[in-house]
Amino acid sequence: MEDVLRQEDQHKDFVHMYNAYSANGTVEGELVYARYATPEDFKTLTQSGIDVAGKIVIAKYGLIYRGNKVKLAQSYGALGMILFSDPHEYAQDGEEPYNVYPNTWWLPPSGAARGSLKTAKGDPLTPEYPSIDGAYRIPVKDAVIPKIPCQPIGYGDAFQLLHLLGGVTAPAHWQPSNQSLLHLGPGFLEHSTARKVRLVVNNQLKTVNSTNVIGIIRGSSEPDRYILAGNHRDAWGFGAVDASSGTAQMLEVTRVLGNLVRQGWRPKRTLVFCNWGAEEFGLVGSTEWVEDNLLKLSNRAVAYINTDICTSGDVFRPTASPQLHHFVIETSKKIPAPNNNSITLYDYWKQYHAEAAKVAPENPNDFVDASVIIKPLGGGTDHVPFTFFAGIPAIDLTFEKNKLHLPVKFIAYPLYHTGYDTFFLVDSFIDPGFNLHKTCGLLNGLMLHTLADAPIIPFNVTYYAKSIFQAFQYLKKSGLYNRMLNHSINIDVLENKIDDFVEAANEFHTRLLEASTDTESNPLLLRSMNDQLMHLDQTLLLANGLPLQKQYR
Repeated sequence: MEDVLRQEDQHKDFVHMYNAYSANGTVEGELVYARYATPEDFKTLTQSGIDVAGKIVIAKYGLIYRGNKVKLAQSYGALGMILFSDPHEYAQDGEEPYNVYPNTWWLPPSGAARGSLKTAKGDPLTPEYPSIDGAYRIPVKDAVIPKIPCQPIGYGDAFQLLHLLGGVTAPAHWQPSNQSLLHLGPGFLEHSTARKVRLVVNNQLKTVNSTNVIGIIRGSSEPDRYILAGNHRDAWGFGAVDASSGTAQMLEVTRVLGNLVRQGWRPKRTLVFCNWGAEEFGLVGSTEWVEDNLLKLSNRAVAYINTDICTSGDVFRPTASPQLHHFVIETSKKIPAPNNNSITLYDYWKQYHAEAAKVAPENPNDFVDASVIIKPLGGGTDHVPFTFFAGIPAIDLTFEKNKLHLPVKFIAYPLYHTGYDTFFLVDSFIDPGFNLHKTCGLLNGLMLHTLADAPIIPFNVTYYAKSIFQAFQYLKKSGLYNRMLNHSINIDVLENKIDDFVEAANEFHTRLLEASTDTESNPLLLRSMNDQLMHLDQTLLLANGLPLQKQYR
């Protein structure tokens, strides 16, 4: 249970820390430290002669998804799992009260991150089909959810256990924070050899209703073409950053666009505003809605803009489908930077990457253009079913902490998914004055307005071609390419097809530019070319999805 550090943060309905979908039960056994509980970490334990079967595993958050940590521990025969955040990453100024929340944004010793452990998206009882009234639900015993209990705890409690561990000394790079020397276990030091750890998890699996809220502004000339914007409203605790920062700006965007409608404006294409439920339980709301409306969305959806965490810092870090990269860049040139109206968001963004280029090498997976970086879409928020299942281009808008000069990098922000993600945190440390929220809203609103009204959908397929070409060049330089050659895997055909795609993309873009000079005389040609743009991703979908991950097509 997290300590109450501000009386104003108390609430009678506050739900304390747990991991969703953890198995219920009580287990008792020796403790083993598994660092981040990655596949490599479990191999290290095995090579050290440590068998986790019948033991309880304790591991740090980070590097891989928490659900995969539990899945791996379960596969190795562990009885249960304990997760914590390393203060070396999440309390970098020190663990003293004056160095952590509520005096800074760093994690205090009792803080623990919640989170779902389910590795598939959506309702686990209706895999790959919509969870609606009357739908068949598989038995819970057949659902892809953990079969062992798991509990998050604060690092203050975690080190009480870790300091007692005996057995093999942990490798140097496994030693968390600046604590005293740790061991891997199993079991405890000589003066505590008789002790074992008892893990009690009282989770209850219940079927409850979750509601999506959908708002529509019907288009005037192309009402059957949808521009979608979404954000989830549920949270682990108070959720001021995740996801109320996104909810706040989306409510403001809908208010502004609603006022335009009342003043006589109507978009050419239909705007669909989506407020998702149960995102934190594995993207349930968005996944089930996409599954339920897949045919309609596949035919009518143009693009989806997501704003989960609007801001956890002051660095603009968008992710997007490749054909939307140019659109993100151009839109950023039309709005002012946060806290500086004399320059554009694009200038502000470019300044950061000029600094970043001096500090950190470029990630070859990132798309680089015009001195800014747009990262590929990830897998942890509500654009996932749209992009990776339905093949709908997407953008995820967010501002993150400038981590360039931090000694250790970390995921998200230190108080992510904890009970300390409060309005006080945002107002005092993350966005005093709420200028970043304003910038996020301006960007989202302008993007929606442009996507809805532009005669030609503002996609640029040459950026798609460039992204694929860059990725292939990286593959050729990597060790994976040589391993493929050693196994007689010839990818010359792939290289030739990429060259063909680059040529076709450039040719199509030229024709699109010619059509853009006259958008009135041939509306059928315009409609046809727009349809080609919006359905490009769908031509690349695998009907049956990836092996063992059918929701990723």
